[in-house]
Amino acid sequence: MTDAPSLSDALGVRRGDVVALTGGGGKTTAVLRLSRELSAEGFRVIASTTTHVEASVGNALPVVRSGTGVESRLTAALARGGAVFLAAGEAADGRLIGVAPEDVDAISALGLADVTVVEADGSRQRPLKAPAAHEPVVPSRATIVSFVMGIDALGEPVDGPMVHRPELVRAFGAPSVTVELMASLAASPRAGLKGAPAAAAARPIVNKADVARRADAEAVAAAVLAFGPPQIDRALVTDIATSSFAVVTRRG
Repeated sequence: MTDAPSLSDALGVRRGDVVALTGGGGKTTAVLRLSRELSAEGFRVIASTTTHVEASVGNALPVVRSGTGVESRLTAALARGGAVFLAAGEAADGRLIGVAPEDVDAISALGLADVTVVEADGSRQRPLKAPAAHEPVVPSRATIVSFVMGIDALGEPVDGPMVHRPELVRAFGAPSVTVELMASLAASPRAGLKGAPAAAAARPIVNKADVARRADAEAVAAAVLAFGPPQIDRALVTDIATSSFAVVTRRG
């Protein structure tokens, strides 16, 4: 395991990447963190969602609405700040409405930004989930897909408040959340790999790994690599809240 100076470095983000975040709670935090880091490094970043995000995102990044003239409006916003958030509008509850994945593909193909970062799943802020039939909503141009899991779900009952769509998580074979269950979710084509383009790198994130839960998170990351296919070329152990980032890679 190797420590990394930033989330973008741990994920191996490079110019031209389209990063899609799926899975459990922590995705919005990761989107904003990546946007700030990459912008500080001189990258132009378009962040977005294909689902919904909290309106508070607008406090962190300028919001550009999709629609007529979006290309020029994005270009102007990027020139002013280096990172922007693309949304289709605002829902009745105040949340920002996501854009269609094909629109994300079209915008990323224009080359307006150096990196595109997309929240491509919903979890009602719960740390662990399995996707329903219509989830996740990953753009076809995604080059990195990261399934996010919160280690605070470990040891909790599958039917408890820490798990979104428990009826689907139960299909992975345990009444409570174990290391093996989390790793199986991350490595499964029915969960962590669902929707990921075949050519994309799959790099799951085990988040909220503070000092007390670091060893547990490391065990999950190691199990993901043991269970998962070669498309998963690394797993991250992070505590985004305290700027702690580490990378676990395959041995040999």
